Amino acid sequence: MIIETMRDDFEGWHRKQYATKHMTGAPTRDMHGGVYDEKYGPPKQQALWECWQETGGDVAKVEALKEEYEQKEAGDKPVGYLDLIPRGDFGFRSIKCSPHAYYKIPVYTRSDAGEVERLREELASANQCAMTYSEQAIKLQEFLAAAEQRNADLSSTLEECITEMSLALQDHAVRSAMTVVGRTRFLKLVQDYNTQPAESGAST
Repeated sequence: MIIETMRDDFEGWHRKQYATKHMTGAPTRDMHGGVYDEKYGPPKQQALWECWQETGGDVAKVEALKEEYEQKEAGDKPVGYLDLIPRGDFGFRSIKCSPHAYYKIPVYTRSDAGEVERLREELASANQCAMTYSEQAIKLQEFLAAAEQRNADLSSTLEECITEMSLALQDHAVRSAMTVVGRTRFLKLVQDYNTQPAESGAST
């Protein structure tokens, strides 16, 4: 009878702690053949019941154990995620907590021993990836700039050659010395060069 009285007191306390609008808050026990199990199903409820028995229904001690469980439960679930915001040098600057973040690093209410180091490692890894992409982008920009410069140099050289050859053709001796094929090819080159800007403008 004593154990049943303690159980009634425990279950009454439990209902007050966990009752909601749609639930009684009563602890749960499985039933087999019309008889309830001695133990409660959820480990947390059983631990609270065992504490209740060991302390003779000391509410303060049972509530302290309940708080420990709830803190652990809260700590096992992330309350949000670190949202890493890129900055100008391709690193990451300020951090904000949001339930939906592009770069997700979970944040908990209580940190375990290795969580801070884990977050530091993840942040360092993210920074390293950003630096790698930054270096590749810089190299590509340098390559494109060099290619544009080479193209400009070649265009300038070609323009100078065409100008000099055009002037040379005005000299009768030089013109007579050129073969028909050579003169035809050069005039075709001049024609193509002069019409290229117009064609590019038409295509765009």
